[in-house]
Amino acid sequence: MKALRLASVLAAAFVAVSVTAPSAQAESGNAILEIKLKATGLPFEIDQDGDFKVLVNWEQDKRSQLVYVSPEVDEFSGMPHYTAFAPAALLNGDVTLDAGRMRSLLEKNANYKVGGWMVAGNALYFGAKLSTDVSPEQLRKLLAALAEEADNLEMELTPGEDAL
Repeated sequence: MKALRLASVLAAAFVAVSVTAPSAQAESGNAILEIKLKATGLPFEIDQDGDFKVLVNWEQDKRSQLVYVSPEVDEFSGMPHYTAFAPAALLNGDVTLDAGRMRSLLEKNANYKVGGWMVAGNALYFGAKLSTDVSPEQLRKLLAALAEEADNLEMELTPGEDAL
């Protein structure tokens, strides 16, 4: 059984917004994020797009989940953040989302403290915007929560598989 409960983890991991100049953060965002990721203890590598590809494992359940973190520092209204996303499904002939499932995911979005479901290209992701001020411990908890939510839906949509 997964050790983390999504609601409590997300609520506990809420962080304040950064006050550092966005341009300075953009220049050093990659190095700073890499230092924070190393401090989480989670295994990661840099993929071909330059994103950090983090692996979250649940030994007891014999499952794992990928979570990607973009090192690019985005900004909204003076608030710098990273984008993290965990793929739950590749939407192809085998896996599709009907109107009922899409509505259900949108309704769930209203209840999350951090993050939500999104479709990009042919993939369904659970993603979030993470403050650049996030501590390594908060980052670990947030990535684990994103991974757990995505993996739970992956198990529903593709029983017996663990491809993502």
